[in-house]
Amino acid sequence: MKICFVAHPSHANSRRWIRYFANVLGHEVHVIAAMRHFEPIEGVKIHALPVDHERKWQYFLTIPWVRRTVRRIAPDVLIGYRVQSNGFLAACAGYHPLVLAAQDEHIVTPPDSRLLREIVKFTLRRGDWFNAWGDHMAARMVELGAPKERIVIRSRGVDLSAFHPPHPERPSLRDEPRPTVVTTRGLYPFYRHDVAVAAMSRVVERVPDARLLILGEGPLEESIQADVRARELERHVQLLGYFEHAGVAKFVREAHVYVSVVETEGVSSSLLEAMACGTFPVVLNHPSNRLFLRHGKNGLLVEKAQPELLAEQLIEALTNSTLRDSAARENLELIRRDHDWAANMRKMEAEYSALVQAAQAGPHESGAARRSERAGL
Repeated sequence: MKICFVAHPSHANSRRWIRYFANVLGHEVHVIAAMRHFEPIEGVKIHALPVDHERKWQYFLTIPWVRRTVRRIAPDVLIGYRVQSNGFLAACAGYHPLVLAAQDEHIVTPPDSRLLREIVKFTLRRGDWFNAWGDHMAARMVELGAPKERIVIRSRGVDLSAFHPPHPERPSLRDEPRPTVVTTRGLYPFYRHDVAVAAMSRVVERVPDARLLILGEGPLEESIQADVRARELERHVQLLGYFEHAGVAKFVREAHVYVSVVETEGVSSSLLEAMACGTFPVVLNHPSNRLFLRHGKNGLLVEKAQPELLAEQLIEALTNSTLRDSAARENLELIRRDHDWAANMRKMEAEYSALVQAAQAGPHESGAARRSERAGL
């Protein structure tokens, strides 16, 4: 197939998805990128949108360019990843079949924006197929106008060749006496690293050798480092920077506990990766995390993003090896059954292929005319 994504090619989730379809599954992949600066992807043709992606209002000015570019590429299927931004641009191209994939659990962000709500409803009315990573996302898409029968609920999954438990015969950080917590979220405000660092001040009072490893990069690096110094936690909190896929997997695999303090999201790939490694999850109690975790069984759910509440659950996780071991077995079985990246990508590929075949067999003309714009766009 010839596939065109409208997506951010530098975002980790979209990048892995794009790269897999191009370099593993062997499709011809194009990306219309709503950003000016990005790392190239081997085997993928990237068409940069002529705007700064931080200035969202300029999206409207680029609609004619997007329409022309999509028609020049003439893909078999067009995919908009993130409904209210890239999905909106894909919908404005008037091209079919159109697949829309949601990212945030609210679909509309911020959820109280009337303008963005109307943009999302406009976009969803024009989709032919929809990917939702979890039940809560699908329900929200239906509320906003997506037909339930065209929504596939399935996570992208986890690369089990990289994210797996430590080898029993090889040395691991889990064998060391230092209890280790890891987080793999970027250094941005909405990931609330301030809460995790503050919680460590309390954790080390009960677990003196505990440490938090922070993997990732972002604009808050200096402020987080300053917070660590101010709390005199240099021995207990380390910012390790950015790592590629294999490097992330190594640290997650060898830590005892995974922590995330994100207050809202769709489905967290980072959480699923930790579960695949047998690393015990301590995360906030919201719909996304409740899809996979039962408090006190295969993870711990924190009611609010408050340091004292997070510290309480981290202490329990670090000191209860019996709970960690039983959770690891349950989580690994869950991931292998439902969230294998390779298996889920193949299923997605088959669905897109069927969608293309159905479009070709439909009443429309073949070629570019078959994918012509909808009336009224």
